Amino acid sequence: MANNTIENNLADGIFYTSVETLPLGGGNGTVDIEDNLIKKNGGNGVNVEVTGSAVANINLIDNQIIFNTLNGVRMQSDEFAVITTNSSGNTITNTRWRRLEPHHAGRS
Repeated sequence: MANNTIENNLADGIFYTSVETLPLGGGNGTVDIEDNLIKKNGGNGVNVEVTGSAVANINLIDNQIIFNTLNGVRMQSDEFAVITTNSSGNTITNTRWRRLEPHHAGRS
């Protein structure tokens, strides 16, 4: 996945998971996420969740991941699954700006 703008989704911008077809089933998967703008999504910018005995190889290169509601990047595996990552050149900032109303002392 390269050179995309992924924004304003209700949930995660990118969601990658494994699907167990047998107990502790798995497999190997590689995902290249390169040179994308991933912003203003309602969940995580990138969310990787693997189960069973799956192995996910995630290459996260030169992305701008900004202003998402939850984490910029979230990766979680269960006890037998494995996530390997290669990450460089990313900008990940998820500070949400909000306007603060001025405080007016003495007003009810």
